[in-house]
Amino acid sequence: MAGDENKDVTYAGYLRLGTLLDQQRPLSGGDSADELMFIVAHQTCELWFKVVLRELTAVRDSVAGGVIEPALLALRRVAAVQHVLLDEIAVLESMQPGGFLAFRDLLGSASGYESVQYREIEFLAGAKDAATIDPTAGRQPGGREALEHRYAEPSVWDAAVSLLVARGLAADSSDAGVRAAVTAVFADPVRDFPVWQLLRGLLEFDAGEAIWRSRHTQMAELMIGRKPGTGGSSGVGYLASRVDLRYFPVLWDAASLL
Repeated sequence: MAGDENKDVTYAGYLRLGTLLDQQRPLSGGDSADELMFIVAHQTCELWFKVVLRELTAVRDSVAGGVIEPALLALRRVAAVQHVLLDEIAVLESMQPGGFLAFRDLLGSASGYESVQYREIEFLAGAKDAATIDPTAGRQPGGREALEHRYAEPSVWDAAVSLLVARGLAADSSDAGVRAAVTAVFADPVRDFPVWQLLRGLLEFDAGEAIWRSRHTQMAELMIGRKPGTGGSSGVGYLASRVDLRYFPVLWDAASLL
């Protein structure tokens, strides 16, 4: 009978709960409810980053192949994950500053700035900065190799530009040619509705990322005010400087050009 070979699969075994639930090791010794929540929230974010990377890769590959519909479905999944990630920020906001500060010094130089997966998301989208490879990847096994690969491979934006050229909407892949094509599509969505849906989906993804960075910055300020961040960063000042990052600036320019 089909499925008999999997009859011994259990819920705990399938999800590897024994391993998963053993990965929360509060440095304060387990007495801090805030530290356990802090660890779980960040681990959960990293798991969702893994999903986002898979879906963005699917978006890029689908668009590069000239097929838009699967990319739209993948972007819908990414949007759903973005909502969950905002809920993770809400969980962290429930901590009291005193509760966080009670274990913050135990983190040493560990910092969210070192999240290789989040930097991979930026690179895969198209916001590539070689200067961020060393400081973010050097402390995670395989991190540098992962970011170098993401930096070298085509981005989601590269695939979108190629699609515009292939469909005759952009005369070439120059900034001017792409900007003119995007503006024309936004001015008349019916002209090529699937492309409009894709560009709109990318714009909404970009906006969702900006909202998450803004909420993350606000949450950090609630916890530590303007104190320096862990890992040698300027803390809230650094986070605030990243809020206005745009993965697809040409898409944002189009609204001004209409």
